Amino acid sequence: MATTVTSTQIDWRQEWFEIEDATYLNLAGQSPMPKVSIRAVQAALEAKKSPHQKPDSTFFESARPYPCIDRETDRRKPEEIALTSGASAGVAAVAHALTWEPGDEVITAKGEFPLQYTTWKPMEEREGLKLKIVSPRGRFITADDLVAALTPRTRLVSVSMVRYDDGIFFFLFFIFFFSFFCLDAARVADACHKQGALLLLDASQCCGAIPMDANQLGADFIVSAGYKWLLGPFGTGFFWVKSEHLGMVRPGPFYWMAVMGSDNFAALNFEDPKPAANAKRWDSPEWASYFNFNLAAMDVSVDFVVRMGPELVSAHNRN
Repeated sequence: MATTVTSTQIDWRQEWFEIEDATYLNLAGQSPMPKVSIRAVQAALEAKKSPHQKPDSTFFESARPYPCIDRETDRRKPEEIALTSGASAGVAAVAHALTWEPGDEVITAKGEFPLQYTTWKPMEEREGLKLKIVSPRGRFITADDLVAALTPRTRLVSVSMVRYDDGIFFFLFFIFFFSFFCLDAARVADACHKQGALLLLDASQCCGAIPMDANQLGADFIVSAGYKWLLGPFGTGFFWVKSEHLGMVRPGPFYWMAVMGSDNFAALNFEDPKPAANAKRWDSPEWASYFNFNLAAMDVSVDFVVRMGPELVSAHNRN
């Protein structure tokens, strides 16, 4: 009878190269990549030595990762996920995909990561919307703070699930302060949806560190960097969009390989190209996995996180 090895029976410390001059804890800032990811980069480099040995179909092969999910209950589909260069790309996609009316309100929080301001402040002049910055009534921003700030003009709440400025405490004092640092996203989502607003979550500081179920979070959009708890290279990330929103997005420029039927060059419609009816339209260009060193590593890093299990990471951080 075959023996099943569980993630708790594996010495995961052996999966990384040794860091000799430090005890490294700052995965919420920049993670070291595990050995398997480094090897994926090396294999992609080797493939570039002889590109003639790769068929054209290679250019259309990419992973659609399911990062940091509750594998038993999550029902996300690959077509809801775009491969991006980081969280900023996903937030920018939302900013340009929605149809805005002058006076529409976007809510974020004081002290948020800079991408919230660099995305939404220019949209005030471009679209006539108003960026509303909410200050915490206590030490930390809470769901109650955000819900209290909602008005009939609120169109979108765009915030982090775990903030970067509080994140340094997140991994050092996880068990004591988790309830303060992790936003009650479901409560914010429910309040947003009751008045027709949307919720955009930046999960960069916790995606991979804790179990997450997109359905339970209730968010309409989730963005994340891939180089933190997802253990991937810098310049990677993902953008998740709830499938029912795909039909309401505005037309916009998109990577040509997101054209419907792009794998058949002979049949491409060059005069009136239409994007595929999925999140691929927001993929960062040049994503062919075998030739994109970053995504080759990101693919195996996400698989590594899923095999190890965010549950294990969470339990380790609590001890």
